[in-house]
Order: sequence, then structure tokens, then C-alpha cells
Amino acid sequence: MSKLQFIRAMLAFGLALITQPVIAAPSGSFDPSFDFDGIQRGTQQIPRAMALQADGKILSAGVPLSPQGDIVAVTRLNTDGSLDASFGNSGIVTTDIVASIRDQANAISVQPDGKIVVAGVATEPVNPWHNHFLVIRYNADGTLDPSFGNGGIVQTYVSDYDEAHAVAIQPDGRILVAGTAYTIGPRDDFALARYNPDGTLDATFGIGGIVTLNFGVDRYGAGIRDTLVDMALQPDGRIVLAGKTVDPVNYDMELALARYNPDGSLDATFGAGGTVITDLGANTPDYLTSMALQPDGRIVVAGYTSLPANDTVLVRYNTDGSLDASFGAGGIVIPPVSPSADSAADVAIQPDGRIVTAGNSWDQANSRFDIAVLRFNSNGMLDPGFGTGGIALNNPSIWSHYPSAMVLQPDGRIVVSVRETWHGGSNYYVARLFGSPAAVPDLKANGRDEPLRMIAGGLLDVTASLVPDVYLGQPADYWVHASSPSGQYWYSPNGNWRLSPTPLRTYAGPLMDLAPRSVLNTTTLPAGVYTITFSVDNNMDGVMDETWSNSVQVTIQ
Repeated sequence: MSKLQFIRAMLAFGLALITQPVIAAPSGSFDPSFDFDGIQRGTQQIPRAMALQADGKILSAGVPLSPQGDIVAVTRLNTDGSLDASFGNSGIVTTDIVASIRDQANAISVQPDGKIVVAGVATEPVNPWHNHFLVIRYNADGTLDPSFGNGGIVQTYVSDYDEAHAVAIQPDGRILVAGTAYTIGPRDDFALARYNPDGTLDATFGIGGIVTLNFGVDRYGAGIRDTLVDMALQPDGRIVLAGKTVDPVNYDMELALARYNPDGSLDATFGAGGTVITDLGANTPDYLTSMALQPDGRIVVAGYTSLPANDTVLVRYNTDGSLDASFGAGGIVIPPVSPSADSAADVAIQPDGRIVTAGNSWDQANSRFDIAVLRFNSNGMLDPGFGTGGIALNNPSIWSHYPSAMVLQPDGRIVVSVRETWHGGSNYYVARLFGSPAAVPDLKANGRDEPLRMIAGGLLDVTASLVPDVYLGQPADYWVHASSPSGQYWYSPNGNWRLSPTPLRTYAGPLMDLAPRSVLNTTTLPAGVYTITFSVDNNMDGVMDETWSNSVQVTIQ
């Protein structure tokens, strides 16, 4: 365990604060506060996508376990992992498109007003070989929204065979749906449609609300098969599409990205005329499975490459579509997860810039696939404070487990949807893992947790202990601040408190083993009621993206 001493000085106004380590489960392990064991097996659903509501409730969309693959299913869980009884039928909503053979949800998003938008595929009743974009909007309680399309449902014909795989909500309420359109040739194209809030196609976008894209032709003049996987909406309104294309000569899979302007035209400032193709190795299939945007606009894609076996891969692009040389090796990271086979199914960005992937890894000793959640620092290096060396492997049974989607909660915990398979059968569940380091400073005033009133004449002692000690020596930011109705006071190394509406870093330096006592001077802190908070983050960037923090309420007289 490493002990973090803050600053030693004399205290004019009194108070004794002691922090003690709180031993918690390791990061990357199952969270037992989520449905008692970290796993919710009662969703009765094959989940293909997940979303997080503003109130913390968890949505998943796919198809029900029975009848498999026939209708759309949406499930909502409470923050503790229990099914939300206020949503649909005991937490589950199913929608069958009349006379359709196969309906399926592949993507889900939540509007600011709480309405839920699902995108996927619907099959023509008279021609089962023809599929179309399917978009459904639900009210917050799970009922169909009659103000959208035909009773809450919209079907869009792009080509003979269409499947939607991504959905995003613009700030103005318009809805973007992206997927793949199969056309005569044969070839597959990226397809993108934009809808008005009422479900009608937006005529100001592309041609009649729709744009399609093919990345080229092969050596015989035939169209290339392009498959869309994911979509992201930039704050400036530009739209990034990600998926796979086929090398026109070697016919191996390559990563493919495209960026559109808000009017549906390709963005010429991105890559080559709006498109980017990345080949991770000659004659080697590369598979893109998911994408996420960083706050600074850089684009992170995840998936796997087959050189020499299936390996998890992360690629980061600059805002212009070029590979980011500051990330991994020339913009590419292939982490050492398993010597046999591993892959990433989904990727997400934490507020502090760290990158999380969820996928699977082959367990040679037990002949099965385990859940593999990885966390990377912003430079592409595995985060040693997560799991074991940045890798958390879990398996709640003796069978194989394959994550399909993931969301990150604001507190850093990780929620994944998982398929469990065994000989002749399968099951599906939602699990939650710890994402934060295993300890948080526990602040006490004179050994008590409750608010305390003190008079002048005591000492303010601070001891901060962090678990695990892998952070020892890493650069860190330290913050001490006191909140009151009159504003935020920030503590400086010279023993003064400064009133400031923006954070002022107290100290920057490496985490180290020091004596367990530190004394703060509060002579410049006016009398009043304060919430005193001690915070540390494990990067030295001057941004208050705290990793550990805790507070205590104190009245100084």
C-alpha cells in the first residue's frame, strides 16, 4: 500500500481529519451491488446494443430469447441491476412489425426528453429476401410514440436488402440512422439516413434524406462489399461512419471510415475526399467492430486483426483522418491479451481520456473464451491500475462468454452485455464490473463521519492511502478545496486558500511513500461551513479529472 502525504503546515483553526484506506474489490471484477452478484440473467433477451439514460438506468436492445429473432426487444434495468417495473411489462418491451417475418434491433439511443429510439431491420412480408431500415421510437415508459412515423414505427427502403446498425440523436432532435445497403452488382454500401423528429425523411440531407457510399470497385469492375458497423456524431454536426471494406486486389478485409458534413456531402478535409482505408497487414483480414470519439475529436476504433491469430486491435485517428503517431506504434495498438485468440467487441472513452474495450480472450487452460475488459491510458499503453496490468479477465461459469456491447457509467463502472454458450445451447446476461481503482480516501473528522463543528486551536491532519500500489511513482495532480455558499476555496502549497470559480491545482508530482500525517494551514480560510474535499488523479495534466476523492463537512468558527 502506498501512503500519500500532502502538505505540512500549522493550523490556526481546528480540526483533525484522518483518512483510512477502504479495501474494495479489484477493478475489473464483478460488482456485487448489481443484482447481488454483478450479473442480471433475467432480461430474457439477446442484446445487441446498450445505452445509458440520464438517470443511470440501463437500456439494452435486441431480440427476445423466445421466439428467437422474430421481434424487437428492449429491456430497462434500474441502477442496482433489477428489472425496471415501470418500463413495459416488468422491465421488458417487445414490438412485432405486423405480418413481418424477422424484426431485429441493432442499435439504441436516448433523446434528451427521455424518449428511446431503436434502429434495426424489418423483413418484407411478401418477400423474405428483402429487408429494410427499421426505426422505432418509444416513450419513456416503453409505449410506442404515436407522434413518430406510423404509430411509432418507420421503415425505410434504401435498396433490396438493408440493415441499420447505428443510431444517433442530433441536438435539434433529428435522428441519424446508419447501416448497410445491398445493391445489384453485387455490392454492399454504407447507407446513412436522416429523419425529422416526426419520423419523415429529411429532404435537406443527401438525396431525399439518404446517402450511400461505396469504397471502390475490384479488378473486374464489380462493386466492393462495404459493411457499416458504427457511427458517431461530432459536436460540430459532422458524422463519422466506420466499418469494413474489401481490398480490391487481395480481397482481405480492411478498416474503412468516412465523414459527412451536416448536409450529407462527404467532408473533403477528412482522409482522401472524405474516406479513409487502413490495412493493418498485407493479405490479413482486419475487422472493425466499434468506434468512439474522444473529447478532443480524435477517433478511436476497435476490433481485431488476424495476424497471425485473432488479436485485439485499437487504432486512433487524428481529426483529419490521419493515423495518430502519438498513440501506440504509429496509431495502432495490439495488446498482449492471449497467445491464442482475443478480440474487442466494443470501445468507450472515459472522461479522463482513458480507453476501455470489452471483448473476449481464449483461455487455453480451460478451453473456453473469457470476458476480457481492457483499459488503456490515453497514449495507448495498458493502464496498470486496472485489473492485472490493464487487463481484467472474468468467467462466471465453465463455459465461453462473448461480450457484445458496453456502456460506461459516470462513476467509472463498466456494464457489458454477454452471450454465454455451451454445447447445444446459449444464454445471455448483463454484468457490471468495477472500473475505478480499489480504494478511495475515507475522510473522518476526529474519527467521525458526520458533520463536525470545531473551534480554533486544533490541527488538521490528512493521511491518504491508495490501493493498489501500482500507482506508486506515477505523475499525479493533487487538489484540496473547500466548498461553501460563498464559493470554492483552493489550497496552495504556501498554506493559503484562494477563492476561485475554476479549479486551482494544489500540487503536481509523483505518488510516493511518505509519513502518514500532513497538516494544512487554514488561517486564510474565513469562518463558515465547508465541504472539504481531498482529490488525486493519476495523470499530471492540470485538469481536474479526479480518480480518488472524498469529503467531510466542517464548520470553522
